[in-house]
Amino acid sequence: MKRPQRDLATRTQLYGAVMRHRAAGESYNQIILSVEEEFHAKLSKSHVSNWLRGDHLPDGNVRKFVPTPTAELGYVIGVMLGDGSMSVCGDHSYKLKLRVTDRDFAQAFAGAIAVVLNRSVPPVRYHAKTDAWHVDISSLLLQQFLKRPVEELGRFIKQSEECTCGFLRGFFDSEGGVSGGSLKASNTDKDLICLVLSQLHSLGIHTTGPYLGSKGGRTVTIKGKVYHANEDCLVIRIRNSSRRVFLEKVGFKIRCKNERLIRAVSLIKT
Repeated sequence: MKRPQRDLATRTQLYGAVMRHRAAGESYNQIILSVEEEFHAKLSKSHVSNWLRGDHLPDGNVRKFVPTPTAELGYVIGVMLGDGSMSVCGDHSYKLKLRVTDRDFAQAFAGAIAVVLNRSVPPVRYHAKTDAWHVDISSLLLQQFLKRPVEELGRFIKQSEECTCGFLRGFFDSEGGVSGGSLKASNTDKDLICLVLSQLHSLGIHTTGPYLGSKGGRTVTIKGKVYHANEDCLVIRIRNSSRRVFLEKVGFKIRCKNERLIRAVSLIKT
């Protein structure tokens, strides 16, 4: 029976130990004994040999991901902090998922993921049961990056203006919209709302809020299903005088939202 593969964190730890003991002048057999004593993990001589010769690396078939502050990665961060979700399956499948009603939104997310992971565009599929467009992608390294605290992700986003714009675009595609001539966004995560506000202000986009949109402890209905909302929902609003700047620097990937924003901007007196 084939032994299940060790997880990436364990493989990386063992790899570091192998390289360290080799640098200390140990033979292959000594390295195997040292690693077994230190980690209670048995490595084969071929395993050690492949690592030392550089034929294999501990990440194996894990898709490579190097975080670079681009518009595409900013967009992925914004979406995942908004409408996106993550899960880990038993077969070491580290899923990033998006379920949305706008096909162009799903396509924009899939396109950004393709750039970020340097891969082909993942499929965008419609599911009648959920009445939504689905995007599913597996990436251990990207999921680990996205699980960082909002404050840490914020420091990364702030490294470049294009990443900031991408992040805001992804967040507003998820959580924002134009209604009654007002450009707003909402979320229950206070730290995330504060990050969004700081990044809007860095672009010269003026806001009001955050203010309480709805109190926690209420029930909400989404696509016919009733959910219990435990946290307060906070709302921010883009000042009318900044809507044009928002359109030029951020905008929406969702066509219908962007068209409403264009109409709202056209009503501004110059």
